[in-house]
Amino acid sequence: MIKDSIRDGQSIGKSLYRLRVIDFHSGIPATIGQSFIRNWICCWLDAITCYLVALTDDDGRRIGDHMAGTVVIIDR
Repeated sequence: MIKDSIRDGQSIGKSLYRLRVIDFHSGIPATIGQSFIRNWICCWLDAITCYLVALTDDDGRRIGDHMAGTVVIIDR
């Protein structure tokens, strides 16, 4: 649940794909609390529903990202 906050917004998988979870407003890496919320929400919701919102959302954010105030970015 907190894997995205342990390594400055990158889980091991996100690191391999050069992705990072950051705070939507400040741009700093996701906190432990934000990581927990974004992953907990999708854990309880059907994954298809969670990602369907990301495909139709203007920002490309999942429901958990909206609730936690985060966004996944490409880390260059």
